[in-house]
Amino acid sequence: MQALEGDDRYEEVLHTLQAEEKKEGIKMSEVLDRVENRGIIIGESRGIVIGESRGIVIGEKRGREKMAHEINTLYAALLEQNRMDDLKRAITDTDYQRQLLSEYGISDDEE
Repeated sequence: MQALEGDDRYEEVLHTLQAEEKKEGIKMSEVLDRVENRGIIIGESRGIVIGESRGIVIGEKRGREKMAHEINTLYAALLEQNRMDDLKRAITDTDYQRQLLSEYGISDDEE
């Protein structure tokens, strides 16, 4: 590819594999797997979904991270305002937790 198109990706991955694990006997499939995995990582970092099940996994992860951030923001606000009873209730009562998230304008969920 380098000779025809000036593309050094194959050479870069080949040298990486040689430096990491093997000095000889590297299969073309190993190089292609590495190149493909780099593409997947780049796509995910840019928010590109690759396959439905992979998209679901990525979406669920982002949802968990967002919710954790919202809850931590709520709890910090309740602590700062010394609303200990509300904090204790929000920990065990998810309906009340949603109410407080809405009250503080933290959550953009419409559930």
